Amino acid sequence: MNVGDTFRYHDGIKVTVTSIDRFTKFSEYDSKPSAGETAFRITIKFDNGSEQPIDLDDFSVLAEGATKGGEAAVTTWE
Repeated sequence: MNVGDTFRYHDGIKVTVTSIDRFTKFSEYDSKPSAGETAFRITIKFDNGSEQPIDLDDFSVLAEGATKGGEAAVTTWE
């Protein structure tokens, strides 16, 4: 999915990628990227059109690089 794209699940939940931004503010507990790697944050919006609460543990994100390849598969919800 690209920024602005929305995916709709059969139960009415819609997921939209709202932004992808370079990440540079690391805390002491964060793992910094290795040389040649870029840390980034993907912001996702959930619209619950279903009749049930959303359990974010049911979702994960896999981002694959478009320019140099590679992938990121760590998901943290705030």
